[in-house]
Amino acid sequence: MKTVRSIGLAALLAASACSGGSGETEPYAAWNPAELHVDAVTPQPLSAGAEVTIRGRGFIRDPSLVFVRFGSTAVRAEAATPTELRVRVPEGLRWDFAEVQVMISSYESNGVTVPVSRAAR
Repeated sequence: MKTVRSIGLAALLAASACSGGSGETEPYAAWNPAELHVDAVTPQPLSAGAEVTIRGRGFIRDPSLVFVRFGSTAVRAEAATPTELRVRVPEGLRWDFAEVQVMISSYESNGVTVPVSRAAR
């Protein structure tokens, strides 16, 4: 599982956003960052390596441009629709709870606090 530490996240996001040239519609064309919002994270508690679903709004369809932060560790989404993301929980979560936040370009959603399984820590 590849994880991205927050210190290098901006550079990775910029590189991902600049790649293209395939003639496809720009991934941000109809996207409104003001709508970026997380409603729910399931299942709970979080377990390292488990796939979770994040429901909300304001997401984009290209999972390569969507990151989810679990505390201080960010991972790339595996699948994305405008209202749902699928992502794997990273290993090494250190606390009983983790704030889960979606990041697209330089925008961040609200944070949702989710319990962490003892096995995930």
